[in-house]
Amino acid sequence: MRMPTTTRSRDVEVDSTSSRSTWLASALHRGLVGWVAILLLACLVIRGGAAVNTKINVDEFHLLHQAGMVGHGYLPYRDFWTNKPPFTIYGLQPLVARYDEDPSSLLLAVRLLAWAINLGLFGLVAWLAAKKGSWTAGLLAALFLSVNLTVYDKTIHLRHESLTLICELFALRLLARGCESARSRDVLGAGVVLGLALALSPKGLFGLSALIISPSRTR
Repeated sequence: MRMPTTTRSRDVEVDSTSSRSTWLASALHRGLVGWVAILLLACLVIRGGAAVNTKINVDEFHLLHQAGMVGHGYLPYRDFWTNKPPFTIYGLQPLVARYDEDPSSLLLAVRLLAWAINLGLFGLVAWLAAKKGSWTAGLLAALFLSVNLTVYDKTIHLRHESLTLICELFALRLLARGCESARSRDVLGAGVVLGLALALSPKGLFGLSALIISPSRTR
């Protein structure tokens, strides 16, 4: 039996309308991803420029001074007000020794190191968001983090917090995967990474508390 011409034309119109809507949605999505990527790249460039041109921070000065004193045979001073573990100080000691007689080059090298660490932090946030959603969500998460003024103020200089956050976020991913697959190896790995975070800063205790509480809440 032959299909009527009107019905066939309606089907063609529906198909063409659906394909146009799909193409438009795809084009808008590509445009959104492109603009988000451009804005994120601009934020990273601005951060790099600010890192090179910003004066030394007090906490940053204490870290570098302590690393220099360790290089000359002294031990890190620890009291109630200086309560951070010495892991970062010993990690910075070779860099400080390399530019011991050139403070300007030392500050530039330290700021480039901080920029690279924060680049890893934003990349890890994007990767974690993409695991639960899409890479569009990951790029948006990294963009929102990079334009946050508190995050900007805490990460433009070399501090303990960025490396601690990287360790805690990576441990969170390992813990989530361990709870989903019931693999104790991932949970153990999360504990090891959080131990590294605790070696960097006492704020690693927050991540350690999450490691203890999360498995009991997911049972």
